[in-house]
Amino acid sequence: MGTMATAGTSLAPRLLLLTLWLAAGVAGCWARDSPRPPITPLDPDGRDEYTVTAGELLTKFGYPHERHRVVTEDGYILTMDRIPRPGSVPVLMVPPLFSAAVTYLVLGPGYAQALLLYDAGFDVWMTNLRGSVSSSRHERLSTADPRYWQYSYHEHGVYDVTASVDTVLSRTGFKQLLYVGFSMGSASFLIMTSSRPEYNDKIMAAFLQAPVTALFYSENNLIRIVRATANFTEIDALLQGIFRERGILALPHRLIREVEIKVCVGELRVLCNFLYLYLSNSPRYMDYVVSSRSRIWNWEADNYFFLRTLPVSGSLPTLWHFAQQSHAPDTFRPYHFNEEQSMRLYGTPVPPNYPLERITAPVYVYRANADSFTVEKDYAYLQRNLRTMVKDFVHPDPLFSHFEFVFSRKSLIITQTIINDMMNVLGSIDPNYGPVMQQATSN
Repeated sequence: MGTMATAGTSLAPRLLLLTLWLAAGVAGCWARDSPRPPITPLDPDGRDEYTVTAGELLTKFGYPHERHRVVTEDGYILTMDRIPRPGSVPVLMVPPLFSAAVTYLVLGPGYAQALLLYDAGFDVWMTNLRGSVSSSRHERLSTADPRYWQYSYHEHGVYDVTASVDTVLSRTGFKQLLYVGFSMGSASFLIMTSSRPEYNDKIMAAFLQAPVTALFYSENNLIRIVRATANFTEIDALLQGIFRERGILALPHRLIREVEIKVCVGELRVLCNFLYLYLSNSPRYMDYVVSSRSRIWNWEADNYFFLRTLPVSGSLPTLWHFAQQSHAPDTFRPYHFNEEQSMRLYGTPVPPNYPLERITAPVYVYRANADSFTVEKDYAYLQRNLRTMVKDFVHPDPLFSHFEFVFSRKSLIITQTIINDMMNVLGSIDPNYGPVMQQATSN
């Protein structure tokens, strides 16, 4: 406890400075007239002037596109973006925290993971999780109702991903699919197949990039600040009260976009650079660094719209769920509301860890040496408890970091490795898959 208190003391001035700097920058921007028109309400496809959708990027890049509707068991209405290859092996791609399908497209042709999977002959399906700008409907609740936002990434795995799997299989006629996840999208797979083990039979293999589970040893600046808080239990209880009693549960998409547009362009873009790099702990400037008034661009990325893709709207409990995993070692469990509810649901004061031993689907893991979220000591928890890990691949670049999996062209080696591993999986299941894939890519 003494070490944690010391860490908290040393980080406090930096946190205070960061908060004051951000507050001053946002206040200054809002006080001055903006040359940009106000952000309009979202249209039915989850779009506003400063948000790019998967369909728009696929059209821009010359790829086919379909949009599909999914309804979860608890009434959330999701959308899925498909790059269709009817008859080819389906791949389900699940996005990270506060993100959407477009995450897998922003690097463009030759680099974007979804496009490369399609080019390799796969039928690509990208889901948009509940609360995101493209999946913001419910059968009974509106987004103005606090009950809509009462979920964390536990529900992503138990309801959203399961519904997405079922939709893909029912629409394609396949009995199994290939699963691709990044960060929280990888955690969603682990939650799904451990909490609802019947879904293991629907997965040929899973390809998990930077899987986030335990976070106690995380070196990410934001996680370190949370972990160093000695009175975490009191803060947790305070936040649960705010979530429950005041209904403050959401990060609205419109607010996110207005802050980004006002802070991350023009004279204050250095502040946005600092925030992205501070929160990601990137050891270098990556493809998403802001360097112009209207786009994210640098020597490597061209203009692939980072500001218009991440983050999107989501629930605050989803973010806080990660914080809960960071305050005790070897912790990967459902959201902890309070002891009373935990006793009612699980018979213990805190929820038990997800039973990873129930996972029977083959799992391939891809990691980064400079990933501040998934560090070696935390990753050891997954290695000990996941019994079906087939491969553990580490990017050869020692500076390759967390967000580079989807926002850096250096991720190409990861995608190429995944595609090779997929082909090997298909060949081991049925030698006839090879000719089918070759025929798809030639059409």
